[in-house]
Amino acid sequence: GPTRPPFHTCVLLAVASAAARLTRQECQLVLALSAASIMALPALSALRREALWVAGGLLLALAGWGGRNYLVTGEFAVGASRDGITLWEWNGPYTKEGFRLGGPEGFSSDPEVMRIHWSRTAGMTEGQANRYYLRQALAYNLQHPVQAVTTSLKKLVLSWTGVTTTLPITGLRNAVALAANALLLGLGLAGLRLLRRIPDRADRQAACCLVTIILLSVLLTLSVGPVGLRYRILADGVFWIGASAAVLRWARPRAA
Repeated sequence: GPTRPPFHTCVLLAVASAAARLTRQECQLVLALSAASIMALPALSALRREALWVAGGLLLALAGWGGRNYLVTGEFAVGASRDGITLWEWNGPYTKEGFRLGGPEGFSSDPEVMRIHWSRTAGMTEGQANRYYLRQALAYNLQHPVQAVTTSLKKLVLSWTGVTTTLPITGLRNAVALAANALLLGLGLAGLRLLRRIPDRADRQAACCLVTIILLSVLLTLSVGPVGLRYRILADGVFWIGASAAVLRWARPRAA
C-alpha cells in the first residue's frame, strides 16, 4: 500500500494550511476544494490522510478567526467586515467607471454616491452592513448579467496581464508588465503540459487534479474580486514551477 506520511509532516501541513488561510483569505477556497476533491476522488485516495490534516488546519484557522470576530464585533464571522463593500465596489454600478480611474474604491467614500447606502446602514452592526453590501452586489449582477460577465472578463484580463488602466497601454510600465506576464504564463503553460509525462498514473492524476483546482479557484476569485497581481498569487507558484520545468526541459538537450 502507499507509504503513510510521518506525523510531523501532517502537523506541518495543518499549520501551513492554517497560516495560509490567515494570510490570504482566498486560500480557504483552494484548500477546501483540494481537500474535498481528494476525499471524493478514488484516484487521489492515497492523499486522504494529508487532506484530513489540511482540512483540520483550515477549520482551526476559521474557528480562531471567527472567535476573534466574535470578541470584537459580537458576531461569529469567518470573513472580514469589509468583504461586502469590496464585492459591491468591484461588482456594482460604479465598477465600469472605476476601471478608468484605476479602481472603484473611491466611490465608496463619495457622499453623493453613498448617501442612500449610509442612511440604510446607519443603524446596522458591522456584520449586518457587510451582508447588506453583499446583497447589493448580488442583486446588481442578477439585474445586469451581461455587464457582470463583461466586467468579470475585464478583471481577469487586467489581473493576468498586470496592465494599469490609468497609464497608456504603450507606456513603459504596461509594456514591461505585458511582456513579463506573457513570458511567465507562456512558459508556465508549456511546463504544465509536462505533467502528462509523469510515469505513474496515480501521481499524474493527482498532480493534474490539484493544479486544476488551484487555477479554477484563482479564476473564480479574480472574476468576482478586486483587480491586481497580488490576487492571483496562488496561481503564480504553479506557473513558476511550470516555467522552471519548461526551461529545464528545453535546456537539457543543449547541455548534453
